[in-house]
Amino acid sequence: GNDLIYVAKDQSEMNFQQFTGTVNGQTVTYTADQQRRAWDAYIAQDPYLNNIRGQYSQRNGLLLPMVTRFDLSAMLELFGNVGKNRHTIQLRADIFNIGNMINSAWGVGYVVNNTAPLASRGYDPATGQPIYRMNVVNGSLDYKTYRKGTSLIDVWQAQLGIRYIF
Repeated sequence: GNDLIYVAKDQSEMNFQQFTGTVNGQTVTYTADQQRRAWDAYIAQDPYLNNIRGQYSQRNGLLLPMVTRFDLSAMLELFGNVGKNRHTIQLRADIFNIGNMINSAWGVGYVVNNTAPLASRGYDPATGQPIYRMNVVNGSLDYKTYRKGTSLIDVWQAQLGIRYIF
């Protein structure tokens, strides 16, 4: 499960096993040829994998795309003396990931679609070559390495606060 993957140089090095799955209540058969084409397209869409065709990946060689987020904080202090004591009211506004508030495409992270795109299915007894199945995402063999994040950290958030100091 944590082995370094060999990235096939072309489709001739890709050995897949046909399998059947259920997608939305329908039985779907994924042929070896469909998987071979989908795996080749998967490698081609990822710059790191495409550049190391015919080689093993490096540990931690594939990195998530960089995301830049910035926050804005503003505070207003109102104070005065009551007798000998100073009383302060602080009003604070924080906007986290403000870039996303300006443009919905900014400040959004990426998530790996599938951390294990291939599943080992043993070896071909005739050739001794390993056989794989391409793991599906949402019933499809056609997917990219990353998708835009959809968690709370990927959208802007605001926080208002008030503090009384006496």
